Amino acid sequence: LGDVYKRQGLSGSFFLMDHLYWACKIGIIKDKVLMNKVDYASNWIWLVEIFFTLLNNGLEINLINQQIKRIGKLKTDNSAQDDQKIREQIANFESDKVELWLDSAKTALDLTLCVNYIDEKLFPKHLATYFSAISSLIGLYMVWPS
Repeated sequence: LGDVYKRQGLSGSFFLMDHLYWACKIGIIKDKVLMNKVDYASNWIWLVEIFFTLLNNGLEINLINQQIKRIGKLKTDNSAQDDQKIREQIANFESDKVELWLDSAKTALDLTLCVNYIDEKLFPKHLATYFSAISSLIGLYMVWPS
């Protein structure tokens, strides 16, 4: 639960900066210096959010693996009905793990765009755009009804 609040706080900071940037971009706020500072800050906040998302997903995947191992050991000591419940739990954990891996892949691909926004010399724009499109497809896959 604490991780959710931390991620939401970073997202909120990013979106606040992003809204200020777009207010400058469309002419509501007419300060170019402020626009450049806000754009730079929002990209760095996004980078920190990406780092913590990847770290959090890695930790969650590790916890799921530990749970699967723990539950797998119980499997041999129980009845057939209990074994079925255990198999269902493991299947649910495996499904959660796939979601986390997909989210991690999507986030890692977004990293290229973020780095490109911070400094175009660090990562080529055409590759960042390509990886961003793949990230979007993964995101669509994740929310598409089964």
